[in-house]
Amino acid sequence: MISIDGTYRLEHIATLDNAADKRGMDMIEIKNGEAHFTDDYGCVWDTIYTPIDDDHIKMVAHADQTNADLDHPLAGESGRASAKPITYECVLKISRKGDDIRMSGHI
Repeated sequence: MISIDGTYRLEHIATLDNAADKRGMDMIEIKNGEAHFTDDYGCVWDTIYTPIDDDHIKMVAHADQTNADLDHPLAGESGRASAKPITYECVLKISRKGDDIRMSGHI
C-alpha cells in the first residue's frame, strides 16, 4: 500500500453559493497518515488519510473554525456557510509524476 507521509502544498478552493472563493495555499506535513494545521484564515484542521489502494485514499478532515475569520466561512452539509465545526469525508485520487504525489478530488 502507498505511503503518503511527507510535506505537501495544499491548494484549496471553496465553492459557496455557486461562487468560487480561493481560500489559499498552505504547506502541510502528513505524518503517520495524519495532518494537523491551521490555514490562512485561522481554521484548525485535523485530518486522517487512509490508503484504499495504490490510486485512491480516503480523507476524513475535521475543520474547527471557532476562532477563524468568518468572512471566509466553510460550507456545511447544506452547501451554505457555517460557523460550526465541520467534518468532511471524501476519496481522493492519487496521481504520480516522478517522485511527486498529487492527491485531488472534491470535498
